[in-house]
Amino acid sequence: MTAEKQSGKTDAVAYRVEGVAFSYGSRRGPAGADADGWALRGLTCDVHEGEILGIIGPNGSGKSTLLKLLGSIMPPQQGTIRLQGRPLNSFARQELARIVAYVPQQSSVVFPFTLAEFVLMGRFPHRQSGGALGWFGWETAEDVRVAGQSMEVLDLRHQVDICAILRRLNREQGLTVVLVSHDLNLASQSCDRLLLLQEGALIRLGVPSAVLQPEVIESVYRCPVLIDRHPASGVPRVTLP
Repeated sequence: MTAEKQSGKTDAVAYRVEGVAFSYGSRRGPAGADADGWALRGLTCDVHEGEILGIIGPNGSGKSTLLKLLGSIMPPQQGTIRLQGRPLNSFARQELARIVAYVPQQSSVVFPFTLAEFVLMGRFPHRQSGGALGWFGWETAEDVRVAGQSMEVLDLRHQVDICAILRRLNREQGLTVVLVSHDLNLASQSCDRLLLLQEGALIRLGVPSAVLQPEVIESVYRCPVLIDRHPASGVPRVTLP
């Protein structure tokens, strides 16, 4: 998920999450929700503007649920989420779509749209009402230009991996990025900070070297690990003994 900001990394807060909890209902919902269905419980944290924040944790720890709440895909049952100082639920859908982009792990397309048509749909929130074409008119030349530029940037044939794209967008456009990763080493290499979840609770939040500590990872993932420094980047590297 990405959020637009003005420029550069700052100490400003993009998201403020306070006492957030979410339940899928008793004995329902995805794997990892407890017997009462709580996927997140009492979570408080900030996402800084211009940073790449990686959400990590075992399967069912609440990673995808947190991402959906930040993207306003569903509302929290307890607590509050603020975006740029405003309650997240105060944003109109089109207004929010201009600021936040949410990319799920899996998506299905019901109708046989072409890739270009699918990408052009992302221009809808940026159209202005009251113009010659209005919200439901044909795409403009600017829409086509931006969509074509996006497809060129996201064409993985020309990139090593998706994280390289996110790092570049973060660096060049100042985008705030929140991502979920099951790969601790990828998260360590790509993210400014890591947020570690276990059973819906925040275990640790900080720079990779502060979060990827052997005793912490062994306790959360329940397996022995070896953690050293990557010889090139110097960031923590996790291996199984």
